[in-house]
Amino acid sequence: GFPAIAAAGEASGIGAEMMLRLVSAVSFGAIVVLGHRLLRLVVSHRGVVIGSTALLAVSPALLGVAKMAWSEALFIVVSLVFLLVLGRVLERGTLRNRDIAVLVALGAVAFLVRYIGASLIGLGGIALLVAIRPLDRRVLGRITVFGVLSAVVPVACILRNHAADGSYLGKRIPSTDSLGDSSYRVLVTLGEWAYPASGFSARTLAVLGGGLAILLVSGLLVSNRFGHGRVAPGAGSTDAVARRQLLCCVGFVAIYLAYLVVASLGTAFEPINARYLSPVFVPVVVIAAAGVSTILGTSLRLFWRRSFGTLLAFFVAAQLVSSADEARTGAVDGIGYTTSGWQDSDLAAEASRLVAQSDDAVVYSNQPFGLWAGSRLQPIQWAPLQTGFRGARVEGELDALARQVACSPESTYLVRYRYGSPRVFSNDDIRAVVDLKRVIVADDGAIFKVTPRVAAVCSDVPERPTSARR
Repeated sequence: GFPAIAAAGEASGIGAEMMLRLVSAVSFGAIVVLGHRLLRLVVSHRGVVIGSTALLAVSPALLGVAKMAWSEALFIVVSLVFLLVLGRVLERGTLRNRDIAVLVALGAVAFLVRYIGASLIGLGGIALLVAIRPLDRRVLGRITVFGVLSAVVPVACILRNHAADGSYLGKRIPSTDSLGDSSYRVLVTLGEWAYPASGFSARTLAVLGGGLAILLVSGLLVSNRFGHGRVAPGAGSTDAVARRQLLCCVGFVAIYLAYLVVASLGTAFEPINARYLSPVFVPVVVIAAAGVSTILGTSLRLFWRRSFGTLLAFFVAAQLVSSADEARTGAVDGIGYTTSGWQDSDLAAEASRLVAQSDDAVVYSNQPFGLWAGSRLQPIQWAPLQTGFRGARVEGELDALARQVACSPESTYLVRYRYGSPRVFSNDDIRAVVDLKRVIVADDGAIFKVTPRVAAVCSDVPERPTSARR
């Protein structure tokens, strides 16, 4: 889904980068609006609604994903719309054909944007089975239809992947993580959300903060659900709506986290961090806000209520300061691959000139994303990887390179940055299977012509389309 948006930007003349900037900016605004809608449905205390909405608008957790060319911001928007629609369906207690169509469409879009969108489909099925009554044969039939239709797009993508490269969800590198490792990173991320300045050097503080955040949110949720001082739901809402929406938020957080942790145990992607947990940020804020609203609506003395409100105001202010500093730094120095070091790379410029002489050239690099940012060459392949994330071994990369070089008529180049990924094999290791001849030296790296060293069996090497590069 996200690559299709970038491709649409290229095809329309807007450009991939500008299209993704627009999507991220609009998504960030939509997150605040949709989060505010959820808060108004669940939270009665006007001050808590305003403060929580302000928190969403200035949070480093959301800014951190919206400022990048990532799919999370768009995924969060789709997830929030799904939660709002599902909550309304559960509150009404009936499942109409239009509801099925909307929920299936949102689930399909979520899956196309990120595979973990399957957690929304699971949430929808479970919530409908648990909340809709009476659960007669007709209702069960409609829920079954929802499940079957929701599976169409995921199954189609899986079959397409298998037809393309033999895998079902893309090629995967086995993970070395344990359940303790993944749980620890979840705690660290929650702590960094509460205290953005913690960073890598204060992990103990972050873990403690994450643990306290879980206890606080859990306590507030219990207080909201079972407390004697429960207040009325938000403006324009009813008690049933508030409870159903809260149930949807809790269910999404639980299912999403379970999916993410299980995925981290099977596949060596980046360690769980604020990026991967960002989709649950808004639901967690909504849950916590509902509990805070309940506490403020009890018979606490005015002094304690004011003290609690002041503490929350300071918390939002601290988040604002962190985001403002991050925004200032990004405006001055650039963000990620938009910094001058990548955009003005001599190595990228030399690669562009060299490849321009051979439109069908195959390019490998130990920093393909940085090379694309500075040259706009495409496609750019990863140089042979020795390890995946967190040290997981990758097998067969050198043999695949040797076979590709020996069996492809196109010229092949290796663009090696001086400070590229350490997960890539060294030149000495690569020379064991192919010949490398240095053709260009730049300030930030070098370019090597890659030629075959030994004969190879080429029957299993797919023919490259001559129009692959633009």
